[in-house]
Amino acid sequence: MRIALMSTENPVSPVFTMSCYSNQVVLIPPDKHLLLHVTSDGFHEWEESVGTGRPIQMRSGTRLTLELQLEPLKNE
Repeated sequence: MRIALMSTENPVSPVFTMSCYSNQVVLIPPDKHLLLHVTSDGFHEWEESVGTGRPIQMRSGTRLTLELQLEPLKNE
């Protein structure tokens, strides 16, 4: 899957992007207002991140576990 984080002040340019396995820990900068996008080849973007992205802000030392499912693209 691919993770992209954008700043709420400049949502066009990614602050951070990475490709990883779904069970991998992703460290993000603390105390920043960010927008999260989750995508993967062969699947639609995560429904909560479509469009502007899912707002996310983490305080230093905290942990968030997201459990999400991506819908497969249909062959047309």
